[in-house]
Amino acid sequence: AYRVVRRGASTLVISHGLSDPYPDFEEANAGLGLELYAETREPIHGAIAGSDVFKLVQATAQQAAHSGQMAVFLARHGVITMEFHAEDCGLEAYQNAHGMVGIMIGVDHPELPRTVRLPGGEVILASVQILTPEELDHVVEARAEGRRLVHERVKAAGVHHFVTPGRPSVVGPSGGRL
Repeated sequence: AYRVVRRGASTLVISHGLSDPYPDFEEANAGLGLELYAETREPIHGAIAGSDVFKLVQATAQQAAHSGQMAVFLARHGVITMEFHAEDCGLEAYQNAHGMVGIMIGVDHPELPRTVRLPGGEVILASVQILTPEELDHVVEARAEGRRLVHERVKAAGVHHFVTPGRPSVVGPSGGRL
C-alpha cells in the first residue's frame, strides 16, 4: 500500500507496509525495517498512480520486499544505488542508452528524520531519487566512490531527494570528471 502526502507545493508518495510487523514472530519487530518515499515539487496531472513518483516508490518497494535486505544495506552504507529496466517500471523518460533507470536510495531530506521508532523497533525512512543517465553511468563506472560523489553533489546542488523531470546532471557527460 501507499500513502500520498501533500506539503505545500510538494507531493510525497510513501510506501505503507514495509515496516508492518511479521506476524509469525513472537518478539516485537518492524518487518523489513524501512519505508520508502519520493517527493516532487512538480505538479502531478492525472491519477497519482500514473505519476513518476508513484512508479518510483512502487518499483523500489517491490525490490525492497523481494530482497529483504535494503534496510541492512542502508544502515551499512548510508545511501545505496540500484538499476531497474525502465520499461518494467514505466520510467522510460529517465532511461539511459541501455534502457536502465538508476536510483539513489537514502538521500537525506532536509526536514524529515532518517529514522523513526515504532512499537516494533527503529524504521529507516529512505528517500528515492532518480539518477540522470550521466549520474547512473558514473555510479556504475566508479562504484562506491561514484555513489559518494553523486550523493554529495545532489545535496550540494540543492537537488536532495526531490524528483524533478529533466533536471541537470550533477556530473559531467564524461562521468563526473569535471
